[in-house]
Amino acid sequence: MKNTLKKASLFVSLISVVAILFGCSNPLKLLGGSKVGYEVTVNEVFTCGSYDGSKILLVNFDVDNQKDEGLPAYTIEYATTVTTADGTPLSTTYVGSNNPYAIDNNGQIAAKTQGKSQAAFDITNVDLGETIHVNVTGLAKKGSVSILDEDIEVATIQNKVSQSEYEFSITDKEITEDGEGNKLLILSCNFKNNSTEATSCGSALRMTIFQSGRELDSAWLPYNHPLREDSEADDIYTEIKGGSEVNFREVYQLNDMEGDIEITVNDWKTFDQVVVYEDDLKMADIPEHIYGSDYEFKYKTAIIGLDKYQKNVIVVLVGEFTNNSNEATSFQKISKIDVKQDGFTLDKSYSLAGSNDWLTREVQPGETSLIYVGFNLKTKGDVEIKITDRYHYAEAELYSGRFSLQQLVQNTVNASETDDDALGGSIGSEDQVNL
Repeated sequence: MKNTLKKASLFVSLISVVAILFGCSNPLKLLGGSKVGYEVTVNEVFTCGSYDGSKILLVNFDVDNQKDEGLPAYTIEYATTVTTADGTPLSTTYVGSNNPYAIDNNGQIAAKTQGKSQAAFDITNVDLGETIHVNVTGLAKKGSVSILDEDIEVATIQNKVSQSEYEFSITDKEITEDGEGNKLLILSCNFKNNSTEATSCGSALRMTIFQSGRELDSAWLPYNHPLREDSEADDIYTEIKGGSEVNFREVYQLNDMEGDIEITVNDWKTFDQVVVYEDDLKMADIPEHIYGSDYEFKYKTAIIGLDKYQKNVIVVLVGEFTNNSNEATSFQKISKIDVKQDGFTLDKSYSLAGSNDWLTREVQPGETSLIYVGFNLKTKGDVEIKITDRYHYAEAELYSGRFSLQQLVQNTVNASETDDDALGGSIGSEDQVNL
C-alpha cells in the first residue's frame, strides 16, 4: 500500500514539474487537454446590441488545432457555457450576419493551425453581477473534459455600438387640437443624411414615442389647420442626397395631458438598431397653441319685424364683421349661420332690402363692415343663433346667442329709438311688430 502511495505521489510530482517547466497553470490540462487535440484561450469578451433590440454577450476564442485534421469552429461554440456570479447559466443566441463583430463558425480550422471561434449569449434584462464564468469542454477518449475554465470581471467587458450615418433632432414642439376634442403633439424634426446614398428619414430611422407607458398613434393635422400647409412641404419620406438635411413635422395624438413623453429614434440600417436620438419631454414644458379664427363678429343687436313686403315675420341679426386675415373676403363666404326655433332650422329671408350687399361685400384685411341678415320665423319659441367660421379647422365659433320673442321686441324698440336708420327702414317700425 505504501509503495502504491509513493508511486502516485511521485507521478503527481512529475506532472507538476512538467507543468512548471512548460508554463501550464492547470497540470491536469496536460492530461485532459492534450487528449482532445486542441487548446482554447479567451481572446475577447464584449457586449453589443442585436437586430431585434436584444443585448448579447460575445466571447471570442483563439483556437490552436493540434490535430492532423480540420476542426469545425462551431465545435467550440457548442461546447461553451457561461454562468453569472450567482451560477445562473446564460442562454445561447444567434449573431446576425450583418453584425460586424460576428465570427463565422461554419468554417474549418485547418490541421496544425490556429483559428477563431465565437459563442454568443442573450443578456437582455440579465444582471451579470461582478463576474462571469466561462467554461469550454472537449470530448476525449475517456469522456468530456474541461479545456478552459476562467472567470471574467464584468467591469472589464466593453460594450460595442455601431456608428450611424444619420443625424436626427427635434427643433420645436407644441400641442394643438384637431377640432374634434383631441389634443395633438406636433414635433418639428430635422434629419441629416451623412451617407453616400439618397434616403429619407422614414427609410433610415425608426421613431417610437410613448406616453404613460402607451405608444402614441400617428395623426394628421385637420383640413385648414394653419400648420397643415407647412407640414406637407416636406415629410418623413422626402428623400435627400448625402450631405443634405431636411425639416419636417410629425403629428401624434396624445393619450392624456399629464403623462410625460419618451422619444427614441433608432437607425434601421445598423446591426444593433443604434439609438441616434432620445429625449424625455415634460408636458409642462410643451407650449399649447389653439389656433383661433382669422375673423371676428361683434354682436350689436337682434330685432324683429316684418319683411319689406309685410308678409313674413323675421328676426334680424345686426353686427360688425372684422377681417383679420391677410386676404380680402366676404362675411357670406367665410361664415356658417345656423338659426333655430323650437328645433326648426329657419330659412334666410331674401326680402330684407340691402342685406345681401353687406353680406357679399369684400372686406379688406384689417377692415370692419356692418352686417345684417334676416330669417323667417316659424313659431313663437326662442330664437337660437350660432355663427361659425366655415374654413376654420375646428369651425371656430364667432358668435352664439339665444333670444325670446319679448327680448327681440324690446331690442326693436330700443333700436328704433337710438338708430332709426340702422337698417334703412327695411323692416318697418315698432307698430308693425305683431305676433
